[in-house]
Amino acid sequence: MIPFTKMQGLGNDFVVIGTRDLTAIDAGRELLRHWKDRYSRFARAVCDRRFGIGADGLIVMVDFRDQPELREMFAYPDVSQSDVGWIYLNGDGSKSDMCGNGLRCAALWARNHFAVYDTRFTIATARGKSEIIYKSANEITINLGEPVLDAKSVPVKTKAKQFVNAPLNFSDLKATCVSMGNPHCVIFDAPPDAKLLGPSDSDDPAARFPSNYASYAPQIQSLDIFPEGVNVEFALIESESRVRLYVWERGCGATLACATGAAATVVAGVLEKKLARKVTVNLLGGSLDVEWSEKDNCVRLTGPANETFSGNFELSSMLDDVMTRGQREAICS
Repeated sequence: MIPFTKMQGLGNDFVVIGTRDLTAIDAGRELLRHWKDRYSRFARAVCDRRFGIGADGLIVMVDFRDQPELREMFAYPDVSQSDVGWIYLNGDGSKSDMCGNGLRCAALWARNHFAVYDTRFTIATARGKSEIIYKSANEITINLGEPVLDAKSVPVKTKAKQFVNAPLNFSDLKATCVSMGNPHCVIFDAPPDAKLLGPSDSDDPAARFPSNYASYAPQIQSLDIFPEGVNVEFALIESESRVRLYVWERGCGATLACATGAAATVVAGVLEKKLARKVTVNLLGGSLDVEWSEKDNCVRLTGPANETFSGNFELSSMLDDVMTRGQREAICS
């Protein structure tokens, strides 16, 4: 049995497991040895809300102080300078270099399960080491690094170097595209329909979306200009330091909160001269404080994280959904 922790940041929920528990059993060691071939289907199985545990994403944590041999598996920038590392996977099995809500959960998990009690520490990520400032479970600050504005690197197809307040060629909408380790398409002040898809107090984030946003988002994600898909943000400015945000995530659909989306929105707002560099972003799941520093060009984000429950799952049964018959026989032999 593999222990897991269910966590959430503003309603964005995750299953968190540790590599130490995986390496304690044969099936777990086999999974890690063949990680590149199996991670996607494994994440989908774990995150399935009907047949798995259920989550928006899967987080795998490693304590390099305890398992230094796993540094090679991660192969992240600056991995040698971090005591703790993570792998983040979307619920649909796709990779993402960053997830802000997930990273805050990872920071809290490291404190509770790895005994990382320093108020400042770093977590190795695919974007490099991220500095964590821990004050309490309700106030965790993470450094998301510098935003990527180069259009080819976001990526978004355009002849321009950057995609800033540019036409989408869809419903007369304009957008700014930013990567925070994952691609974002930020649209300001598109008038929302008064009609929602469902009750305003629903736990389903899609039900709380204006109906036109819910219609636009999947169509925007399917545009040819986004070769790797895109997260879509609809931002309604309340003041230069406050914005209301609806996020339709790549791989998840409507979500209660997306921290990298909040960060991308502040960056886009500064580029379009609509927002200050320090902004409170109100999402369906709660609020995040975001700052894009002029000093080092990094985006820092502060918000809560919470452990909701824990349990155990039978890894061999979960692997039944991610392996061929031949692979299962190899593990059992």
